[in-house]
Amino acid sequence: MAINEIRIVVVNGGAEKKAKTPEQLAKDEAKMKNKKLAGSIKSFTDPVDAAKDKITGKMSPSAAMATTMAIQVAVQFSKQAFNYYVSDIGRKSGDSNYQAIVNRRMEIVNDVMGVGGAMATGAVAGAMVGGVPGALIGAALGGVSSAINLGFRQAERERSYAHLMFKENNNQAYNLARASYTALTGRLR
Repeated sequence: MAINEIRIVVVNGGAEKKAKTPEQLAKDEAKMKNKKLAGSIKSFTDPVDAAKDKITGKMSPSAAMATTMAIQVAVQFSKQAFNYYVSDIGRKSGDSNYQAIVNRRMEIVNDVMGVGGAMATGAVAGAMVGGVPGALIGAALGGVSSAINLGFRQAERERSYAHLMFKENNNQAYNLARASYTALTGRLR
C-alpha cells in the first residue's frame, strides 16, 4: 500500500492563504507606516475631525452622531441662555450705555474663550502627532493663530470707529458753518 501525501489548505473567504515572504512582510509594514503617516497628516489638516475620530472611533455611527449632536445642542443652549439673560440688563435698568458695556465685556469673554479653544484644539492635534512636545507646540500655534485673527478684527474695529468719528466731526463742522454759528451770533450751551 502506498502512502498518500496529505496537504492541508486553509481557506479564508474563498481565497487560499499563503505564507508571506520576508519581502511581502516588509511591503505590508511600509503600507502600515504610510497609513499612520496619512492619519498624522489628517490631524494637521483637520484637527477637529481627527479628534472626533479618536473619540467616536469605537462607537457605532448612530451613537457617535447622537453624542456629537447632544454636545453641540448643549453648548448652543447654554450660550443662548446666557446671552438672553445678559442682553436684558440694559432694558431692565433703562441704561443703553450700560448694556453696551455689558455686551463689550461679553465679547471680551468670548474672545478669550476662543483663544483658549484654539489652544486646546492645537494641543489635541499636536498630541496626536508628537505627544507632549507636540501638544505644547500645537497649543502655541493655535493660540498665536487665534490671537492674530483677533488682533486684525480689533484693528479693523478701531479703523472703522476712527472713520465714523471723522464723518461725525465733519458733519458737525459743516452744520455749524452753514448756520454761521459763532460766539457772537449763536447760543452758548
